[in-house]
Amino acid sequence: VDTITTGENGVGTSKELPYGSYTVTEVTAPSGYELSEESKNVTIDSNGETIELTFENTKLLGSISIEKVDSKDSELKLEGAEFKVINSDGEEVGNIVTGEDGKGSLGNLPYGEYTLIETKAPDGYKLSIDLIVIEVNSETEIYKTITNTKILGKINILKVDSDDEDVKLSGAVFEVKDSQGTVVDTITTGENGVGTSKELPYGSYTVAEVSAPEGYELSEESKNVTIDSNGQTIGLTFENTKILGNISILKVDSIDEDVKLLGAVFEVKDSEGTVVDTITTGENGVGTSKELPYGNYTVTEVSAPPGYELSGESKDVTINSNGQTIELTFENTKILGKINILKVDSADEDIKLIGAVFEIKDSEGTVVDTIT
Repeated sequence: VDTITTGENGVGTSKELPYGSYTVTEVTAPSGYELSEESKNVTIDSNGETIELTFENTKLLGSISIEKVDSKDSELKLEGAEFKVINSDGEEVGNIVTGEDGKGSLGNLPYGEYTLIETKAPDGYKLSIDLIVIEVNSETEIYKTITNTKILGKINILKVDSDDEDVKLSGAVFEVKDSQGTVVDTITTGENGVGTSKELPYGSYTVAEVSAPEGYELSEESKNVTIDSNGQTIGLTFENTKILGNISILKVDSIDEDVKLLGAVFEVKDSEGTVVDTITTGENGVGTSKELPYGNYTVTEVSAPPGYELSGESKDVTINSNGQTIELTFENTKILGKINILKVDSADEDIKLIGAVFEIKDSEGTVVDTIT
């Protein structure tokens, strides 16, 4: 006989009904509410009468469930993502935190529109700035998969000479280890002294040199770094100390090694044949080069000590460790000769004279021999 619809104030009124008995039953519930199963019987038995009835509805509730996964690999579930849930009135109604399986949920939500805002990203991932809008409109759980992008960064190494930072060193090799000690990358410096890692995920790393540039000592320094923002490049500078050594020469008499020879001069040539140093022996028969860098050298006598033959021997050496002193011994053979005297008559050279005695004195006036 009539249909009543409630207005904004929750009230609805029938048209005027004649005397009699009536049954009132809800046929459509308000949005977001269960249909009331209650019916009420009333009787109109006096003129102008208004019968007031109150009906209650139970609010319909639903839930939101999310799964958090890696943006590149959906099989990788992400723990520790946190979201706040906002209703259509802008009110925060709860929070969702994902577990080890990447899942999290929030229940007992009245029907309506909700917005999810990520407040904390999983470790090693960028915080999502996306607003996720979900409509709860059934008692069935509303399921949503949400992705995060992994934080990636790089390590950039500059390798220089410890005495001159303008000298860039190529060929240095570094290992990058993660927090578990696993080697995750190897970096080799180029001609400009620079080497860069591949993209590395969020985390802590240790960088250590495993092979030095040629001619340099291995650096014993390790550096710890942490990649904690996306697109980050961490710059590191490592120094190497040049390998330097010298050559020490002992010059002795070939017959008597206890006789040390002064004044022998040697040339030191590098692998290109360039003279890089000259060594002269002192009173103790010893001469020492200046500090020479890592490499191969040839040592040759170019001037013999007075009274000795020039040595025809050359010796090849290699300096390959810092502070190294390479000791070489060269021998010289003494120059020896004889004096032969012919004694004759002053008037007749054909008359040879016997019994003349001569003394031979050196430059110091010392008699060194007698000839008869």
